[in-house]
Amino acid sequence: MSLPPHGIPFYPLANPRGVERSCEVCGNPALLQCPLCRVTYYCGTEHQKIDWVGIHEKICNNLMSLRKPVPFIASEDERRKLKDEIRDKNIRMVALTQLVGQKLLFQGKPEEAVPAALQCLKFTADAYGLASVELVSPYLILAESSIGLNRLCQAETYLAQAQWTMLKTQHECSNAIRSQLHRKLGLLYAAKGDYEAALESLAKDIFYASCEFGTDHIRTAGGYFQMAEVFHAMHKREEEHCIEANTKAPYESVGLIGPSTAPKIPGASKHSALEMAKCSTSTQPCNQFHFGDELEIQTPGDKIPLADSLYSRVVDIWAAHLGDIVRSLMYRPVVPEGIGAVVAEITQVDKKTLDEAQKAEAEKMLRAIESYRHERLVARSLGSFAHGLGDPDPKVRLLLALSMLNFVLERRSKAAQYLAEAKVANGFAAPHAQISAEIELMTNALEEVQPSCITAKA
Repeated sequence: MSLPPHGIPFYPLANPRGVERSCEVCGNPALLQCPLCRVTYYCGTEHQKIDWVGIHEKICNNLMSLRKPVPFIASEDERRKLKDEIRDKNIRMVALTQLVGQKLLFQGKPEEAVPAALQCLKFTADAYGLASVELVSPYLILAESSIGLNRLCQAETYLAQAQWTMLKTQHECSNAIRSQLHRKLGLLYAAKGDYEAALESLAKDIFYASCEFGTDHIRTAGGYFQMAEVFHAMHKREEEHCIEANTKAPYESVGLIGPSTAPKIPGASKHSALEMAKCSTSTQPCNQFHFGDELEIQTPGDKIPLADSLYSRVVDIWAAHLGDIVRSLMYRPVVPEGIGAVVAEITQVDKKTLDEAQKAEAEKMLRAIESYRHERLVARSLGSFAHGLGDPDPKVRLLLALSMLNFVLERRSKAAQYLAEAKVANGFAAPHAQISAEIELMTNALEEVQPSCITAKA
């Protein structure tokens, strides 16, 4: 990460009459000016650094041509040509800033995503106008950034602006935009602890994404992942409530006040209240405590199977998509000997790939699922996760998906490590044709050192 250049001191009193310069990040009166583009202003070095790291370093060279006053041109054709050039530049800046903002969010850097989203909003307004449906995307990035920074009121404001924009442009709204709106609403409700509302919004997200892309698309996988996260959070909250309730229940059942009087309870002198609570949330039967028929041990609702199922769906979608990318990267056209390099170049096919935001999204999801499953296996002392008859083993599929992802990200040593772990885990799993094919695919991909074109001998 490079450091921003030292800002030039800027004095508000030097502004022309009626002109005010404000900070690019917070909107307060500006005191510094970027020494490179000289059209960007900041209230201090801290916000200059945030903007530089977030987006300014990538767009600084383009800002002068976009923000400097348009010169007077007598020719109407020249004016139209210049206007079209500026609009095209703004559209390219919209795509860049949106991509960077989404990538930073997936990387867990909401504060750095804010400048990118703000710039995206400005470029979008300049390119499409203040009443366009394209404004929804930067509003949603700003909303998710605010959620990540725990500024929920601000997130609500951005989401309200996005909803109002969609209401004004209903005929232009695609299912993809509706999907993203409901996903951000789901994140907001989850951050507030309103899990039922979060699940409802995420269900709408999955519905609209499925209508637009299909049920097995990576754009739909994000909804499955967030819904699994909500079910996991619900389970953890219920587990905490049960531990608290079961800690108090033994004492209340015999008319006692709290743990300080625990030795008076028959059978409780050898066990602490925390141990009783742990016993109540265990999957194993527990007969250690008997406090009478009126005592009912509370256990959390079983949300974990739902989360496991959704996480597995996410892994399956990404594994299939990454497998297609690996196959496209391995594809070598077979050209008859003597045809020449020109024909070989013509026969090349477009390689499938992921953009920077999709790479960050895939890594975030798959690593989160890996951590979740490791935590569950350790907590429950399980060897593997249950799965349907005929389905691939979830552990092996996840390891293969991570191997494919690291291969696509050009981390060959990491890809080989995950592949080796997948082979070991597959030795303890039931044979599955799809798993065997993916193991063979990754083995060939990591061993391949061939040129870009295979020549077939006559």
